[in-house]
Amino acid sequence: MWRKVWLLVLLILCGLILVDGAPLLRGPAPDSSVWHWPYQLRPLNRWWLPVGMAAIFGGVLWAWLARKLPTWLGLLLLVICQIGMQLSLVYVDASRDFWGVGDVISAEIIDRSLSPTSNGYFWDATQINALPPILRDYPAQMPNFNSEHTRTHPPGFLIFNYQLIHFFADRAIAEPLAQLAYRLRCADLWLIGQSPNVAAALVVWAIVPILAAGVAVPIGYWVGRDPQGQGDVGEAHHARMTAALLATLPSLLLFTSASDQIYVPLTLLVCGGALRFERRGWRNALAVGLLMGLQSFLSVGNAVTAIVVGVLLLQMGFQRKMWLYGILIAVGSLAPWLLFWGIYGVPPWEIVEAGLGQHYELVTTKRAYGTWFVWNIIDLLIFAAPVVVVGALLTARSLADKSAGRGMQVFAGATLGLLLLLNISGSARGEVGRIWLFLFALLAIAAAPKLTKWGIVAPISMLLITLAVGLSWRMMQPVLVVTEPPAMPAWTGAVRDSAPIQLSSAVSLAETSVQVDEETLAVGLLWEAAGSADYPYTAFVHVIDATGQLVAQQDNWPVNGQWPPTCWRRGDEIIDTYQIDLTNLASGRYEIATGMYNAQTLDRLGTVPLGTFER
Repeated sequence: MWRKVWLLVLLILCGLILVDGAPLLRGPAPDSSVWHWPYQLRPLNRWWLPVGMAAIFGGVLWAWLARKLPTWLGLLLLVICQIGMQLSLVYVDASRDFWGVGDVISAEIIDRSLSPTSNGYFWDATQINALPPILRDYPAQMPNFNSEHTRTHPPGFLIFNYQLIHFFADRAIAEPLAQLAYRLRCADLWLIGQSPNVAAALVVWAIVPILAAGVAVPIGYWVGRDPQGQGDVGEAHHARMTAALLATLPSLLLFTSASDQIYVPLTLLVCGGALRFERRGWRNALAVGLLMGLQSFLSVGNAVTAIVVGVLLLQMGFQRKMWLYGILIAVGSLAPWLLFWGIYGVPPWEIVEAGLGQHYELVTTKRAYGTWFVWNIIDLLIFAAPVVVVGALLTARSLADKSAGRGMQVFAGATLGLLLLLNISGSARGEVGRIWLFLFALLAIAAAPKLTKWGIVAPISMLLITLAVGLSWRMMQPVLVVTEPPAMPAWTGAVRDSAPIQLSSAVSLAETSVQVDEETLAVGLLWEAAGSADYPYTAFVHVIDATGQLVAQQDNWPVNGQWPPTCWRRGDEIIDTYQIDLTNLASGRYEIATGMYNAQTLDRLGTVPLGTFER
């Protein structure tokens, strides 16, 4: 009975989200001075993919929790479904239309990864000619970056993206990936003007967070797999529910592709190691410290995991091992910062001070404390799902229930306490996508022992919330200038007797039409595409007098500047029209020519004569 009541409550919540029946769920009112989630119900013709994916996901979850799948196969299917669900939500949220579902999804992910507002690190990395001078003066450089992410964070991701760009220096390796980015942003002169290694690195950076969220599922299974050494009970039940909850966690499914997703597997590895302090010895403690140091070097906010780790360390009691482990964790945590200090001469506290100063200016001064004290809790319930929050609370309060294990109870209490502390402190105001997102995974770990008895109801309820939010709220809004396929009229010109004139391996001129009157030259060009060109060539129609001088012209990308050859695909027919004013021409004989050229170098791809006329 209680499961039916719970599902009814969840369905009511999902209904309110879908119809915007309770706008306050999205955050403060739109006319307030603080941030909220925009409501934007997606077209029904886009719903089929996420709804269908969720149905398949539900079947896999049932088989997994019913133990009808081998461990390796179940985890593999959960990862596949989790990534598939991410991509389906990207599809329904995409702001551009392309030729196929795969193109729509890929284009949206590329847009998000390149946009300074959605991600930012990659964009700033491409603006750097030489990294060492920037790093030696990093605190002073932070306010000058385009993205608020880079302005408020340590240099970890900036270094990663810069090195990733240079990793693809070999053109043979970079070219295949680069062509994908060029094609999906085919009218982006900035990207097309970059070398292939930049475009290839962009594709990899777009994929890495998606994979990180998927990898979190088997790591979570390991974390939940009987960390207290209780045998089959923990392995069979808690670990499977942990994997199911992580695979369906709304915060991991809705924020694709965000760099914050990379924090999740790192955080799970840290906490999994901390839950095993007493079993794995000093090597485990040092590994936990190094991972914590790496996390904080990516984002200072990630250092809050030290609170959870510290509480788990204290549960060992004030014994010699606890002090030794604490020292090893501290050494590991400081290692990346000390290494950076030694190489570039920048003290860690200067980076932290500069980043926190930017964070305070960008977030804290713009978002009222009292407002976000309430809405952080609402966001927590939505993006971690109420069932996970309830499960973590039940685990934390069951101190006498030995089936959950003392360590897991302490872990649940520490995680909930940390979230409460962040909220009270006021440092996390609407920070779902940064400080909060990776902590939701910890709630899923903590909730698993108590949600095991709930069966498939728990992860299915999370999927329902994910669908409702993904179909009706705008989570990711990349601010980029893009070009969509323009509408083209039917071709009405004469059919040529000869074969198409090939200007390049990708571009051919199939048919032409020319009409001249006293005032206007009207030219129609029917281009045929054998694939995407490697540069957005400019098409031209030129009028040349008897002395060979250019006297009238129209130069632009085809289709009135809307559709450059980099956007074309094999088999496309592009109808391109030109209108040239002839009223200022003197009497005489004139030639008409068309073709394409590289606007950057002025090198012509080809020239085709279209005839002559007299005035």
